[in-house]
Amino acid sequence: MRPKITCHMITSLDGRLHPGRWSDPVGDTIDHLVTQHYDTTAETFDADGWIVGRKSMAEYLGEYDAPELLASPRSRPPHMVERDGRQLAIVIDPSGRIAFDSGLVDGEQAVSILSERVSDETLSQLREKGVAYVFAGADGHDLGLALDWLGQMMETYGTCCLRAAARRTGPSWLPV
Repeated sequence: MRPKITCHMITSLDGRLHPGRWSDPVGDTIDHLVTQHYDTTAETFDADGWIVGRKSMAEYLGEYDAPELLASPRSRPPHMVERDGRQLAIVIDPSGRIAFDSGLVDGEQAVSILSERVSDETLSQLREKGVAYVFAGADGHDLGLALDWLGQMMETYGTCCLRAAARRTGPSWLPV
């Protein structure tokens, strides 16, 4: 069963997507306003994790130069790790560029959605750091396949809902 995904976003009235570019409202701060409305609303979803793209996650964790990919896709099994009740921090990262320090992102279990052309070396590095991963087809863009894998992973974990959204983590923002 595929996980349910709720797209929870926030933007300014003038269309600026990144909160770092927003002006503070009169008599308040943008951080307080977002915490008061966006984060409070997000908590009502009872989501089991969140999902962002590579560029958004790279703002927070950094990234490596594009690694060399395999000449042709190779089918390999996903890698699951013990979740221990943590939420899932999922990144769509077809080439495996995100520079994970560990398998946790702000205390939440990291999961990378990859292309089937990612090298065995990249997969080994992710496993060593405790990062779970699933595959999204030959080019990493088959999100239906990735959602099927995530659904299987989440059934194992006993969860069913993700939040795809702008994600505030400390001083950084991770917009989808």
